[in-house]
Amino acid sequence: MASGQTRGMDTNTTRTTPMPRQHSTDMIARSTLEGTYLYASPACQTLLGFTPEELNGRSVYEFTHPSDLDTLRETYAATPGLPRIRVLTCRSRRKDGTYIWLETVSRTVRDQQGVVVEVCSVSRDVTERRRAREALERQTVVLAQTTTLGDVNDTIAFWNRLIESRSAGVVKGLLN
Repeated sequence: MASGQTRGMDTNTTRTTPMPRQHSTDMIARSTLEGTYLYASPACQTLLGFTPEELNGRSVYEFTHPSDLDTLRETYAATPGLPRIRVLTCRSRRKDGTYIWLETVSRTVRDQQGVVVEVCSVSRDVTERRRAREALERQTVVLAQTTTLGDVNDTIAFWNRLIESRSAGVVKGLLN
């Protein structure tokens, strides 16, 4: 294989910078401190069903599940004082009206004076991971209840055997 080639791909091309954004399955976005999209990568169409043009200029709050709005608003309000990198998981509305769970890793972007001027984030669909975790939690509860039920059954069986052994003579006497 020739130098600068990877399985038929030229790695010396000048198009390598935009390629990760264009071909990423994670949505890369930039937003204002108020939560207005400045940029959304093409992956937003796969994740949410919206084109980048449909998201740009709109508020992230428009797409956030009502139950998650307060958490998201608090996070944006505290952005200037938060660590440079943070992770937030919340539900986001797709164009078809359904919701998916997005895990978003955000980083603050600062100007030369150190003032936070925008937020850069990468979001990925964690809906299946979330469902699997919830199913595991439900199974854990059922298992705990089953274990308790097993203990109860063992206790009942013990008392039944004890009563049977103690009353065997009485029952025989009554039958004879």
